[in-house]
Amino acid sequence: MKMTLALAMAIVLQAATASAGGNAGQPGAETVCGSISVTLRDGSTLLGRPFDLDALPTLSGIDKVEIPLTQIVAFRMKDDRVSAVVELKDGSRLAAVIPLDSIRLEASIGRLSLPLAEIASCQVSTAVVTSGNVALASRGASVSGVFDGGSSPALIDGNTTDYGGVPGSAHGASHGSAHVVGLPPSWVVELPQTYLLREIRVLLWDRDQRFYRYLVETSVDGQMYRTAADRSEGEWRSWQKLEFSPRPVRYIRLRGLYSSRLKGPNGMHVVELEAYCDPPRDGRLILWNTLGSKTEVYESAVGPSGTYSGEGGRFVEGRFGAALSATAAEMHYQQPALVTFPKEVISVDAGCMEVWAKLEGVPKALKWGENPALLKIHDDNCSYILHLNGNDGSRNGGKGGLCGRAGGHASAGTGVFGTWTYEQVLGKGQVEQWHHYALVWDKNGIPGVDDGTRRIALFLDGKLNSQKWRTGARPWVNQLTGGELRLLLNHHLAQGRVALDNLKIWNYAKTDFSDRFVEGIIPGLAGNPTGPPGEFQVDYAGLRWDLMRTGWKVEDGRLASQRYPRPGFRYGHSANGRNALAITGIGDRSWTDYEVAFDFKMLPANREFFHAHIPGDSRGMSVVFRAKLLSESWNQPHTCYSFGLRPTGSWSMGVAEDYYMPGYGWSATRKGKTEKLAKGKSESCKDTSEGRLRLRVKGNTITVWLNYEKLVEHTHKGAVVDPIRYGGFGVGWRYESMGWISNLDVKKL
Repeated sequence: MKMTLALAMAIVLQAATASAGGNAGQPGAETVCGSISVTLRDGSTLLGRPFDLDALPTLSGIDKVEIPLTQIVAFRMKDDRVSAVVELKDGSRLAAVIPLDSIRLEASIGRLSLPLAEIASCQVSTAVVTSGNVALASRGASVSGVFDGGSSPALIDGNTTDYGGVPGSAHGASHGSAHVVGLPPSWVVELPQTYLLREIRVLLWDRDQRFYRYLVETSVDGQMYRTAADRSEGEWRSWQKLEFSPRPVRYIRLRGLYSSRLKGPNGMHVVELEAYCDPPRDGRLILWNTLGSKTEVYESAVGPSGTYSGEGGRFVEGRFGAALSATAAEMHYQQPALVTFPKEVISVDAGCMEVWAKLEGVPKALKWGENPALLKIHDDNCSYILHLNGNDGSRNGGKGGLCGRAGGHASAGTGVFGTWTYEQVLGKGQVEQWHHYALVWDKNGIPGVDDGTRRIALFLDGKLNSQKWRTGARPWVNQLTGGELRLLLNHHLAQGRVALDNLKIWNYAKTDFSDRFVEGIIPGLAGNPTGPPGEFQVDYAGLRWDLMRTGWKVEDGRLASQRYPRPGFRYGHSANGRNALAITGIGDRSWTDYEVAFDFKMLPANREFFHAHIPGDSRGMSVVFRAKLLSESWNQPHTCYSFGLRPTGSWSMGVAEDYYMPGYGWSATRKGKTEKLAKGKSESCKDTSEGRLRLRVKGNTITVWLNYEKLVEHTHKGAVVDPIRYGGFGVGWRYESMGWISNLDVKKL
């Protein structure tokens, strides 16, 4: 009798402390696992799979091996023999022809007993389970193979953002990528030890429209390789997520099979290879394009490059810098799309597309049809569309207003179809203003939207805008087989112009858009949140803030100070200090040249909050920037610039090094050095206590605008205090006055 088995098993031999989650490149606690490799006399093998210690297959005497029934999804018998006995959850199959009396299903103890007569050998090897990306040079991984220009380190250096080149150049992909031209690539990443991997990710160079075909294989000994992913057919671009049943891996081999750029197998550019025992579940920014010029379209800040047809369109003043703009005629469906991106930017099962848009000169009525479609991709079975429409034409009742479609059949809208106007959707007097739009989808339901079962939702200016959904449980289409993401399309819009700015696409159902006023997740910019905030921290507008002296809350899209001392802080003039203060990105060299802008409101003091002497009108705002050192106690050193503003319109600006920092300007003589830089008075804020402040620091030059009026442009020459060239940004209020900021924009220059 011969028996063919394909069964995945592994056991926990030794456990360290509980595994801790970490960032993609951060190691956590390690667990050592054992994998069983059983070779049968006919040459077949039992492969590795993780089991709890209690699930260890046991050898009872010499006659059987026991398999936990939790791994079995099918069991079939025929007559007095068993054929094609077991199908396992990982897709493998145990096939045999065994006399019925030789096999026993022990349901009471949850095990299947198999005869051992055909087993020739059994070997146990070890593998490690840990968190984070294990294919990093910083964690001991190495890479071998033939590379051009010593580029091999780029494959495992952890850098997935700083890469580029000039699209169209034969070596345009060289910067930041591992590459070879003229030879078929075959590269091997050797991990520092054997890991029980379940996912490999590969970032193919994606700054133009090229695609690749490739093969990824794994090995324990570097001699015998198993296929992890066969991508020898199709067109593969950008990030590749390769999932497989857990297996012991020490070596990962990447073989390039075809490059569309080189029209054959002799060349490949790869930005990064990552390997995971426990793949990260956090969301990833797939595409970020600022849409500010043709060059910016071709050179995405994150993700694949776009294409620009050159048939019409222009670039105008945008929400951040410049924006792509087109007339109704230029957007018509009979015209080529102005800007496109490859279909790989769409995560089919769950994702989010968000963009800023501005309509100008459009008619009052919102006609039936996509007028316009801001973003659209579709093939024969599947579509993802974000559009304004009087009637989207979907079954079970059409929808109107801001509409969307995802996954083939899921759709939603502001309300039911009918007679709509743009003003009904965007607000009275708001049609020609910049608005933030987002299409969100998840085939398993979007948490926090309605009852949690809705698979699609629209957001307008950060708030849910869907009140009508398509009913019925239609199947979710799991693949985009063709098409490309097109921007600015139009059915029946006869007049007007539409502008788009700052396109972002995510691979998860993002529903928090408080960061929409920040142009992007700026690589290396301090303040980007990592992990949960601390006890005296809060995340606002995509940045992490340290909270000093008073309480602070994020409410109604605002970062607002509260009328109570921060817990644990000794508040008072003779104690550790007064004045609310929130600061982000302090002391990090990545905060060099940047621009911030925000709306603000100064609120009166509450004398019940603190009974010290308070001047008649104590309102005042203090903005600190290029802050290298800030102490919570105001009697301890500070090193930063400061801009102070009073509701009378008076303002002042100064700089200090290791110096006392009051809530408004500089007025006291303490340890350290201080230098007054400029002062003045503006009518644009007088008697209003609110407005919009914009501050730019570039080199040693500081420019401040209040309500779009330039107050000052000053170059600090360092007469007393040396210029400060880096540091974070913060805002505070004078004495016990309160206030809030909102609509925060942050841009790295």
